Amino acid sequence: MNYKRNIISALFALLLTCLLIVIPAAAIEPAFDWQVYRINTDDWTSYTDYLSYSGTIYEVHFTDKTTNGTPISWDWEFSEDDWWGSSEQNPVHIYTEDEADDADYRFKVKLSVMDSSGNYEETENTVYVVEDAWNLNDIIDLTPEPTATPTPVPTTAPPTTVATTIPTTPTPEPTPVPSFSLKVPVISNELSKLKAAYEDHLEVILQIFRNIGILKD
Repeated sequence: MNYKRNIISALFALLLTCLLIVIPAAAIEPAFDWQVYRINTDDWTSYTDYLSYSGTIYEVHFTDKTTNGTPISWDWEFSEDDWWGSSEQNPVHIYTEDEADDADYRFKVKLSVMDSSGNYEETENTVYVVEDAWNLNDIIDLTPEPTATPTPVPTTAPPTTVATTIPTTPTPEPTPVPSFSLKVPVISNELSKLKAAYEDHLEVILQIFRNIGILKD
């Protein structure tokens, strides 16, 4: 009985091994997406990233979309004549206007990936950097963010000159002098009355002096 069990176990192990050999693991499926930004470098003179470029450039941001496995390496080729490419998972590549014009504004981009099991696959797409009927990706015109409007520094107003009022010495008003109305006719009448009275009294006094002998006619 034991040898039968051993034979069955051996057959089962052999069958399992055959299945593992015959049924391969799911192959890794590389894929990628991208976004194109059209940039006028004349608008970006204060940005050091674009100082080595002039005119219009096309900045493409690539995104790895690989499925069925865990990629451990990436190999990008950004055109058919690209010998350098990139080994980043999500690289950024810039095409100049001259390069785009020579390539009719379309580039063959290839991505090759390898997973942890050593499986190696690649895929290729045409990247358009111009509006085209075959281009399914939008092209964004990238412009610099507006700089914040500087807050004006308040200008210190010159001190207000307070007009010094010099007090003026009031001119004293003249003391009114009482005015007299001289009525000549009235004075003349009074003098006449005084003279008449004086003459009457004088006559009385003269008469007294005659009577007592002091005055003689």
